[in-house]
Amino acid sequence: MQRAKRKIVLVDGYVDTGTLNILAKKRPGISATVWTHPKTCLTERDIATFNAQYPTLEVRHTASFHDRFLILDGAEGYLIGASLKDAGKKSFAITKLEGSSIIESIIAALDE
Repeated sequence: MQRAKRKIVLVDGYVDTGTLNILAKKRPGISATVWTHPKTCLTERDIATFNAQYPTLEVRHTASFHDRFLILDGAEGYLIGASLKDAGKKSFAITKLEGSSIIESIIAALDE
């Protein structure tokens, strides 16, 4: 999260307050957009509490993704093998995505 200079995009169908604790490590002034499943357990209160301390978080919904992705500044992308909410509980892989076309296609799919 600290590598982002402008914007963080996270695609993770299982976001909860544990995920927000990880996003809280972003630098001040960095915006974050989280795409998660429509039935996520995050509440509007969770989002408001986060934004009061670590602005700015936007939560959007999609059911179109199975895999999890982290995109920093629209240019640096990672495929994440498990939900970030489970970070530190079990081992999982994080793979850097090489090539801007892959990252661009993920962003384009989110905007559809």
